[in-house]
Amino acid sequence: MDSLVKKLALALFVGLVIVGLAYVLADPAEKNRLTVEAISHLGIIILGIAAVEVVWAWAGGSPIELNVSRLITFNEGFSDKLKEDLDALSRISSDVKSTSVRIEESVQHMTTIVTAANRTGLANVGASQDELGYPPSRFAADIKGARNGIDLCGCTLTLINSNDAVFEALCAADVPVRLLLPDPDSLLRVAIFKDRFDEPIRMAAQSLSRRIIESKSNIQLKLLSKKALTMSMLRIDEAMLVVPYMYSVQTPESPRFDVRGSNNLLFRAYCGEFEALFDLAEPAASRT
Repeated sequence: MDSLVKKLALALFVGLVIVGLAYVLADPAEKNRLTVEAISHLGIIILGIAAVEVVWAWAGGSPIELNVSRLITFNEGFSDKLKEDLDALSRISSDVKSTSVRIEESVQHMTTIVTAANRTGLANVGASQDELGYPPSRFAADIKGARNGIDLCGCTLTLINSNDAVFEALCAADVPVRLLLPDPDSLLRVAIFKDRFDEPIRMAAQSLSRRIIESKSNIQLKLLSKKALTMSMLRIDEAMLVVPYMYSVQTPESPRFDVRGSNNLLFRAYCGEFEALFDLAEPAASRT
């Protein structure tokens, strides 16, 4: 209703201005007639405008007003939706940026690990024998396929002593085989094992030493008494499995490393350790 009153007041004001101008510009003889006609016409126009506005008001509003109202409503809704979309896009952008940073960090970490692995020769790592084992059947097959040489030390003696196929493959190998075992009669059998592991190690070393000597094979067997073994190592050509000894767990529960390549750092380090200990050990034949 307030809108209608404003429109009528504006129309009346404009009409009065027009009539006033016409009256001022008209001839004096025509002013009375002009005034009457202007007033009558103005009344008709005002009545017509009022009638139209009343009809549109009863009908719910004029088409222009309705369209303008819809346009305003649409614009408000569009603005709200656009704001929501911008907020969502901002959140997505933040998530994408965060994910991108995490991916970049992961790639950097993987690059560092891969670079270190390539440099050192580390092919794989396992937390225990279940993750990185050496099945006896594959061990025996690898022994038969060896081309350069085989070095064994430490608790690999369990793997050899408990499996005839592996033992026979070692005895029949066409390449040099060197086996370093802890001296069964020495107190320095292994570096740091708990005492409860001492007797099984002594008995296994004693049994395997006897079997190898009795086999009269070409295996070069030495017994270490002056120093303690710090690792179990199994090398066939340019591949080795290394298990560093730990005090609280048995060898199958210890971490292990798959190392490849005779020119790589870890491979050379463990080969050097084996050579140093093998040089200190005594031939088993001299103990018989």
